[in-house]
Amino acid sequence: MVFDTLYGMNTRLEMSPQMVEGHTVENDGKLWNLTLRDSLLWHDGAKVMACDCVASIRRWAMRDAAGDALMQAVDELSAPDDRTIRFRLKAPFPYLPYALGKVSAPVCFMMPERLAATDPFKVIPEVVGSGPFR
Repeated sequence: MVFDTLYGMNTRLEMSPQMVEGHTVENDGKLWNLTLRDSLLWHDGAKVMACDCVASIRRWAMRDAAGDALMQAVDELSAPDDRTIRFRLKAPFPYLPYALGKVSAPVCFMMPERLAATDPFKVIPEVVGSGPFR
């Protein structure tokens, strides 16, 4: 529980915003903009940025079947500003929050970009998250 996720599963097995305050879906389901909650911090005191999350999603997707399926549908995954994660999709992918918030391993944990840049098949060199435990 050192790391946190963008979405979490509630008691009814529905996805709820966790690190994100919400999202918008446009262009017939082919454009998703996820907005990070304000004032999120990593345990080292640095601000959680959308670019950290983009790098974390890319790392996770290299090891996870749901992540791979999501990335197959992605035309663009970007961070147009510090709090926005943008998915421009080739076709609608209504399960995007489920893929990003699923609880089965591997989980799409968010980490600072410098850690997410670690080879996805190697252990990260330090543990810096934003979850409830340090």
